[in-house]
Amino acid sequence: MSEENLKEKMAILLQRRYNIMHEIKRLTDDLDDAFSRSDDVSAGLVLKMRSDQFSLCEQNWEALLMIGEESREGADLVRRLLRPDPENVRAVDPLEEKIVDIRRGVRRLIAETRAEDRMISLRNAREKSAYYAAEHHL
Repeated sequence: MSEENLKEKMAILLQRRYNIMHEIKRLTDDLDDAFSRSDDVSAGLVLKMRSDQFSLCEQNWEALLMIGEESREGADLVRRLLRPDPENVRAVDPLEEKIVDIRRGVRRLIAETRAEDRMISLRNAREKSAYYAAEHHL
């Protein structure tokens, strides 16, 4: 497979990764909503759906890494475009720039989702705390 074809395959897989992460972010918003309504049934369903998306994300990452197994050119692309921080990648053509931009978007979605997830966890831990319950029953 030519280097250009490998880059196109990488861009397609990264766009899928972006879409998966966007869905995880949306489901995290839904999870927050379900927890705020104390709707354990919906929260359980959303957690299952999120778990499925995380599995897809893992499969996607494995497919991206397989590009590096296909050829020496693929290995060079993975090492140069996927491994380093996207802020440190020097794109040499428009397709590489697209790959780097998608990676930045994925990274942004991960950071936003992680922050929201942390807030959900803290809020739920606080609400389940014996101190919180005692404080609200005084």
